[in-house]
Amino acid sequence: MRRAPPPSPPWLPFLETVDAPRIVYVVHQYEPQEGYTHQEPPPRNSYPGRFDLDYDGQPDAFDRQRMDALLAPVDNFQSATGAPVTVDEYGAFRWLPGAAAFLDDQIALFKARGLNHAIGEWSPSWPPFAQEVHDFNYRYGADLTGRAPVKGNPLMAVLQKYWARNTLRPSNFYQQP
Repeated sequence: MRRAPPPSPPWLPFLETVDAPRIVYVVHQYEPQEGYTHQEPPPRNSYPGRFDLDYDGQPDAFDRQRMDALLAPVDNFQSATGAPVTVDEYGAFRWLPGAAAFLDDQIALFKARGLNHAIGEWSPSWPPFAQEVHDFNYRYGADLTGRAPVKGNPLMAVLQKYWARNTLRPSNFYQQP
């Protein structure tokens, strides 16, 4: 059976729901992809910033308030269905201007809603491929040319700030019988 990829939050109102116990709905949150999260170099937009988000030719504010509004369909869907929603992928190319602030605001908004979430970090283990595919390898820092882990980089600092709040971990949760 082939499954469609998870929708972004604006598609939730169009999703056919399932009447099943313990159902969890999944979204990916990379919006706005074309305007910010997936810009090819050199990037033209930064976070926070102003650029056309709704294709009307006029610049719009892209900031925490706008990202909060992007998540409104999640709030509405959960209220209407009573089912939980998780964000199982989100992020931005690591070298974009303001990427650390974007991640910080994004995660704070997920936390404020009580949403489970998983960053879309992709770091291939085969070295030749890792040299080509590195946009979401946050360990490499904010320099586009970086191809090795950078200690103390702002992207990892944001992730570690939120990871440090996790109290349940496999290492301290699982009890042997």
